[in-house]
Amino acid sequence: MTSQSSKPNNGNNNLPTTEIMQQWLQNQKEEQKTKQLELEIQKDENQKTFELAKENLKLQAEYMKDAPRHLLKRNFLVLGFFTIILLIVVGFMGYCVYLGKADIAMRILEVVSTAILSGGGGYFAGKNAKQKKGGGPSDDLPQD
Repeated sequence: MTSQSSKPNNGNNNLPTTEIMQQWLQNQKEEQKTKQLELEIQKDENQKTFELAKENLKLQAEYMKDAPRHLLKRNFLVLGFFTIILLIVVGFMGYCVYLGKADIAMRILEVVSTAILSGGGGYFAGKNAKQKKGGGPSDDLPQD
């Protein structure tokens, strides 16, 4: 026979003692306090995130309010630059025609039109290559 404890086993040994129950209740109270502190910290973090997001939206709204003005100014500068260049070329060509040197004016017209067509063709060729390479709208079309 094996050695057994001297107390008879009536099934009462499985019940927790009052000391263990008090310790368990104390642990539960501490867990509740810890959870409450975690919730307060999370609430503070959420509030700070909300304030930061609100400030970010305010700054973004200010930027977007000023953005069209900057774009308009830049577009006017570019348009003005090209207009001035065009007026200079047209004025020079008109002066050449006025002096009776129409062949010089025609040569200038050839050079300018070649430059414009070459530059524009290169721009669109690069743009199309970028779309084919980078997943532009043409990738959605079926290929034959």
